[in-house]
Amino acid sequence: MTETQSTISEWAEATFGPAGSNLRCATRANEEMAELLRELALDDRSPKAPDEAADIAIVLCRLAQRMKFSLTDETAKRSYEFFPRRTSGVSAAISANREMGRLLSRLEIEDDHPQAAQQAAHAAGGVILWLVRLLQISGSDLWQEVDRKMAINRARTWHLDGSGHGYHIDSTQPCEVPK
Repeated sequence: MTETQSTISEWAEATFGPAGSNLRCATRANEEMAELLRELALDDRSPKAPDEAADIAIVLCRLAQRMKFSLTDETAKRSYEFFPRRTSGVSAAISANREMGRLLSRLEIEDDHPQAAQQAAHAAGGVILWLVRLLQISGSDLWQEVDRKMAINRARTWHLDGSGHGYHIDSTQPCEVPK
């Protein structure tokens, strides 16, 4: 892994400006989760799934840096969890989405309360573990995909949304920013 939580966060801050809140970071990660689920609903072996999983991890790196926890440490704490052998891509993504829901609910209650931070860290680690499992199923490595995607992101032009996040501008398509 070339990119780290801190290098990703530094790039995001320099590119998009300060994020409005921890909850906004988590909702941005959830937007990426919706894109992953949409891809896998169409094709359980979608070639776009690794790209979408990397996007989620990238946004969660920024959240973790803001909240002062390490995604690596959180995933190590939870690595004991049992992953069924026959998990499908959709099943792994649904489990990651369940953890994303826990993350959002922790931050919705108290965005920067110390106990919320601990619970949010635990949920974010769960999201990452399920994304790792998802990519193992497809023969990919999450952190290699993050490195690949960050190289693409660093070369893109971005439309800033005013909340410390943005959406890439595709030169072949009009820029549509979710409202």
